[in-house]
Amino acid sequence: MRKYKISDVNKYEITPNRYVELRYFCLQYDELKHKREECYQSALRSTGGGSSSGGGDHASVPERLAERAAKYSEDIEQIERAAQLACGEDKGVVPFLLYHVTRGASYERVPLIPPCGRRMFYEIYRRRFFYHLDKMR
Repeated sequence: MRKYKISDVNKYEITPNRYVELRYFCLQYDELKHKREECYQSALRSTGGGSSSGGGDHASVPERLAERAAKYSEDIEQIERAAQLACGEDKGVVPFLLYHVTRGASYERVPLIPPCGRRMFYEIYRRRFFYHLDKMR
């Protein structure tokens, strides 16, 4: 397993294990968007007349799909909101930061060049992003 460089004591108080958990959560971003879209499409196709059998759950199929889609939307919103909070007034960095944390791309592999230096990108925006995401989750 890959070791991540994060000290046990850092200014944002995120433990190495929590960092890895948040990192892998972010890597699910595209999958979450895809699943949300599938829920919307399935809800449109379903008639909504049937109810589930067993367990006392009487929600219709479209209602269950809508609940799942809402959960996926909430997770997507958390990632996007954390990126916006991390960048503050510098909104030009948000797309680069989102690409970086949701695809695991290094600074050098982000399409185009972010409007800030490598050190600033990692030490300010990326660390602040994980701080805000940690507080939201």
